[in-house]
Amino acid sequence: MQNTKIEKQESYCYERLKDLRMSLKLTQKQMAERLGVSRATVSNYENGSSSPGHDIIREYCSAGHVSYEWLIDGKECDTHCNLPNMENLSYTEKKELIKNLVDAL
Repeated sequence: MQNTKIEKQESYCYERLKDLRMSLKLTQKQMAERLGVSRATVSNYENGSSSPGHDIIREYCSAGHVSYEWLIDGKECDTHCNLPNMENLSYTEKKELIKNLVDAL
């Protein structure tokens, strides 16, 4: 599968990448290590001078437990879109998530 780049478009908000990273309390260097890219590359994503590929966007989504749609175009989607990928969670995080879901019922 080809790793295509996100086309630069008006609806794409590069600031969301920075906002997401900052909400995770990560430096650009820490985010770069998590993504497997350089700190300069993360900086370029955040200032809009380069566009991340789909795989990198998905890594941002996974790290921040946000939907792909929100990160790309700011659209909110149904609650199920915002559930974290369970395989990326620790046992304690999984237990807390399940408890919160049961409590919500």
